[in-house]
Amino acid sequence: MAREVAAIASDAVIVIKSTILVGFVDDQSSTLSTDNIIFSLEFLREGWAHCDNLHPSRIVVGERSERARVFVKLLKAAALDKDTSDLLTDPC
Repeated sequence: MAREVAAIASDAVIVIKSTILVGFVDDQSSTLSTDNIIFSLEFLREGWAHCDNLHPSRIVVGERSERARVFVKLLKAAALDKDTSDLLTDPC
């Protein structure tokens, strides 16, 4: 999917919100020749995705940048719990 997005809109920021292997972001960034891939950990329980997105236990984004801070703000704006803790980390 990231390949298709990069082909259509090379300047688009691609956010991976899933469980991935360590090194995946670096690998995809290299493969697609882009630095527009951000990883955000997914904390969803089976059958509770809607509830968990509205009431996140925490927000973790694998990038320390202004665009990562903007993404955190977007996630918090969509959540009902506005005081959710957040953490910016290095990509995995």
